[in-house]
Order: sequence, then C-alpha cells, then structure tokens
Amino acid sequence: MAIHSGGGRSYTTPRDTIGSIRVSEQWAVMRRDCWPAYIDWDTYTRNQEQMAANRAKHDGVPRGGPALLGGIIRCGQCGRRMSVGYHNNGREARYLCWQLATIFGGPRCQSASAQPIDSFVTDLILASLAPSAIEVSLQLAEDIEIEHAARQRHWAQRLEWARYETSLARRRYEAVDPENRLVARTLERDWEAVLACRAGVADRART
Repeated sequence: MAIHSGGGRSYTTPRDTIGSIRVSEQWAVMRRDCWPAYIDWDTYTRNQEQMAANRAKHDGVPRGGPALLGGIIRCGQCGRRMSVGYHNNGREARYLCWQLATIFGGPRCQSASAQPIDSFVTDLILASLAPSAIEVSLQLAEDIEIEHAARQRHWAQRLEWARYETSLARRRYEAVDPENRLVARTLERDWEAVLACRAGVADRART
C-alpha cells in the first residue's frame, strides 16, 4: 500500500484502498467449474477477453483545445495524469495537478503554462524526426532515379527492336519481285505499320 503525506496528514489512493487483484498466472490454486452458482470457465474467459478488448489502448485521450499534451502528461511530483485548464476564452492553456487536493484534501502539486511545455516537446519531436525525414527523402530520390533509369532501358530496348523490325520489313519489301503486286502491296503495308510503331515507341522513349 502506498501512503502519501502532505500538509501534515497521510492518505491513501483509491487503488490502494481496494487492493490489487492477481492475474491468473499468479494464482496458487485454481479449480474450474466446482461451484454451479458461478459462470463456467469458458464464459469467464470470453468475458475477460471482451473486457480487455473494450479497454482504451492508450493511456490518455486527446481532448479539444490547443494543448498538445492533453490526456497524456503526468505530474512530476505525484505521477498522476494532469488535467488541462483553459483561460482567456480558450486561447491560453495550463496543465494542472490538483487531484490530491480535490480528492483527499492534500496540497496542490503544481500547475504550469502549456505553451512553453508544448513548444519544448514540439522541438524535441521535430529534432528526432529530422534525420529520418532526410534519410527518407534521399532514399525516395534514389528510388525515383533507379525507376527512371529502368524505364529508359526498357524503352531503349523497345526502340532497338522496333528499328530491327523496320529494317527487316524494308529489306523484305525491296527484295520482292515488282511484278508480284499482291505480295508487294502486303509487304508495303507491313513496312508502313512497323514504321508507325517505331515512331510511337520513339515518342515514348523521349518522355
């Protein structure tokens, strides 16, 4: 039991007064389903899982207002979560720790303006993120350059193949007997189609 003293008196916290409940791993003895008036073990397990899922996943819940650390800042003297008070129509915030005073009649721990604390924490966050942000930016630039080079190689290979197909179609057309007009017209259309394809590949390679 933790006992706090202040202002000439001693008092206990609510958690101390109700005691603590041991988790199942600390139980010395466990007998399941021996009392019919109680729920069975499977129901108990499901209830425990549901209650664990219903609990908040974070220690503090952000509230409305400009304070950066509302719901998560704790007092450096007693360790309790501090509340936030607003003044000047909500434009000025203060972090307050008056729980001992309001609940147990003890002394007020402390209060502090939120602006310098929030500015200090903001600077710490930005300083810790700056090296990572630079590293991410450099890695992103490198990835973009690698992707651009790979795309250029791809279209260069496509253009080389299109040139080969164009040269092959031209040689076939030039090698055909002019008297064989049907074959000549077919090879001419093939040559024109390959030329158009090469032009399209060349345009894509330049972008």
